[in-house]
Amino acid sequence: MVISTVFAVLLLVVVAVYYLVPKRQCCPGCGADRDPESPLCTACGWIHDDPEAPDDGDEEGEEEMVYE
Repeated sequence: MVISTVFAVLLLVVVAVYYLVPKRQCCPGCGADRDPESPLCTACGWIHDDPEAPDDGDEEGEEEMVYE
């Protein structure tokens, strides 16, 4: 009984730490620390997508052009 209670508390602590500790931003391509001012990774050249930038709308609402 005591062991299962300790295990449950340990599991809750691990989950809480995982979700509550702020994560540092890093490059998904190489794992290097990301410079928030630069859209490119300085280590591998990965292009970071800016979530605050307005969407171009390339995927929705545009008709496909047909070339003959």
